[in-house]
Amino acid sequence: MPTIQLTDNASLNITGSSADGGSSLNRYLKSSLTFKPREAVDRIAALEIGQLDPDSFPLNLSATTGAEFEAGEASLAVRAGATAKIGLLAGDDRDGFLESLQLPAAPADSAILSFGITGSVSAGPQGSTSEFSFGLVSGASATVTNYCRAAGSDPFLRVAERAVAGFFVPHDIQDLDRLAEGAICRVDGESSLQFSASVTHNFVNDALATVPLPVLPALQLNAEASATVQVTVTHSADHRVTLAKLPGGRIHLSLSATSTDDFDTSLEVSSGVSGQIGNTDGLEFLLKTISPNSTAEVKKLRTALPADQAGSLGADFKSAIDATLSHSFKASLKSELDRSEESKRIFLYEIDLTALDEDGRKAVEAALRGDFKAITLPGAALPGIRELHSALTLSSQTVHTFALHLLGIFNAGSTETFLRQAKINYTKDTREIVLSDEKIEVTDNNLKAEKLREVLLKAVTLTLPAGANTPDSEITLNMVFFDRHASTNASQFRQFVNVLQAMGAPDAAGAAGLLSRNLRNWGATTLYLGLNLDKKRNSALFRRANGQPWRHNDYLLQARDAMATILANDPDSAARRKLFTVDLSFWDALREAGSGANVTRLLTQNGIPATSVTDFFAIDWWAGAMAKYAEALASGSSLEAAGKQIVKTSGGGFNEPWAIYAVWALLENPEVTARFTCSIPMANPAAQTPRSS
Repeated sequence: MPTIQLTDNASLNITGSSADGGSSLNRYLKSSLTFKPREAVDRIAALEIGQLDPDSFPLNLSATTGAEFEAGEASLAVRAGATAKIGLLAGDDRDGFLESLQLPAAPADSAILSFGITGSVSAGPQGSTSEFSFGLVSGASATVTNYCRAAGSDPFLRVAERAVAGFFVPHDIQDLDRLAEGAICRVDGESSLQFSASVTHNFVNDALATVPLPVLPALQLNAEASATVQVTVTHSADHRVTLAKLPGGRIHLSLSATSTDDFDTSLEVSSGVSGQIGNTDGLEFLLKTISPNSTAEVKKLRTALPADQAGSLGADFKSAIDATLSHSFKASLKSELDRSEESKRIFLYEIDLTALDEDGRKAVEAALRGDFKAITLPGAALPGIRELHSALTLSSQTVHTFALHLLGIFNAGSTETFLRQAKINYTKDTREIVLSDEKIEVTDNNLKAEKLREVLLKAVTLTLPAGANTPDSEITLNMVFFDRHASTNASQFRQFVNVLQAMGAPDAAGAAGLLSRNLRNWGATTLYLGLNLDKKRNSALFRRANGQPWRHNDYLLQARDAMATILANDPDSAARRKLFTVDLSFWDALREAGSGANVTRLLTQNGIPATSVTDFFAIDWWAGAMAKYAEALASGSSLEAAGKQIVKTSGGGFNEPWAIYAVWALLENPEVTARFTCSIPMANPAAQTPRSS
């Protein structure tokens, strides 16, 4: 009969064994183990549980012999020198431990004693992921710990012997049946786990032209499209799985992550297999996102495209969706887990072993291998399995807003023509999805948000006058700004708060509250601004109320004031902000200076950083372009002729939302969609209901 012995050949002499043939010691331990304490224990061996000082624990032991716990083809190898520990939880630590598992409270004088063994996991011939327990990775170190409750008057040695004898390995569902009432088991180690989740998204379609148009074509497009997509999440990292047996065959199963800092590399999200997004073909999903007549459009496109090209288009879109959903899901899950900084609990379920049907037993058996997809499936109703808490469920309540940029769709004239020649990409930093005409040099492997914003602003400047010149058009054009920082510094966060406050965004108060905490870093943040422009607003962008066109300096003033607002009270931008508070005569002088070198020299002579040359050229370019279009619309001149200079290359300066802010201010502050998220929870409840990203 295999045993686990703890001894110092003096005051400590504990031998754990079990008469139950189905116990973990008898089922899995293939030879006896002996551990020796690393420090003297004579001072505590004769004490009662209530007399022990929890701060003197854990008690560390080393294996003097080696053995293996073998479960099927997998094993936990405990070599000579391996570590075992005896721990003690009392007071607040005991209460917090029980509360995290939603277990009944314990008497004030009681404690929880634990015994844990650390070993190395081996998978056997089947692969890299172990069948030992809960997806533990082969070759990694893992710790299995057994906990048992004790009264304050119980002798320490007797309770320790109980903890050792009850050492439990959760390998299969029979083990769960045999777990003693009141017993708690914890498995810590590197594992590869899978769960199901859902991501609710809202696509804002940014339909644009990329060469000048006299009028907009009669295209039917969705301004927005929403859906909830089921995803499979794979997390390969250190986890903690805890099982607690309650009366009546019930078990509480908890899963926690050790850290959320490595989500970018440890967590993968997939919306389906091959070209599928959930249960929908990738091409169909794309058309539903873009067109209100998606069924007819799909048939038309499948007829026009070879099967391999249609499949490739759907697969490319799925890849972009996966990357975008994955990034957003990681951010919302991290935020949810970081709310409970100590536990980082992913979920807690109650499993009633007596009420499981065949599907429920299969789901539990799969979970024991690290596959929680059936248990966590959104909307699953498995008899005997009940969700008590789930960060996966809570994070799915966040509505993620994505920008879908359709660059050149108005030039194509129809959705079908556009998609036949479209390439799909997404920004690696902000995860904006881009469908563009193959002729546009924006779809490369290093698409950055600032480069995309430059292209978008030029496309917007080309598209808006065509809309203003199409009086019968019912198309609502969107101006979109989206920015994301994985690690946000004080300057970036201040600028986000300035924009939110100036635009009266619902999240402004919560963001300002975070800013007042003067943190060194504000974690991962996103800012989304969306301004819908119908034909009335579109026209007002180029004509005053009296019908006269707006002039160059009218646009310049709005953009200048926008930047002054964005950079306000930001110490790091104080010198840069000077450009946006000087008189317009200085801007005239900069324009007359001509070359970049001359402009730079004039800036530095006035105490403005040389880097502000990009700000000047970007804003002055935009103001001039808008003024040319306004004049062309007023005089009935050719928009194509006015737009010839719009597509020229600029020197940057598009990394702030000044353009959308300037348009918003010029139109006298119409309703704008402004959404902000931060991985650090905001105190403002209104900013969280409904949550958005």
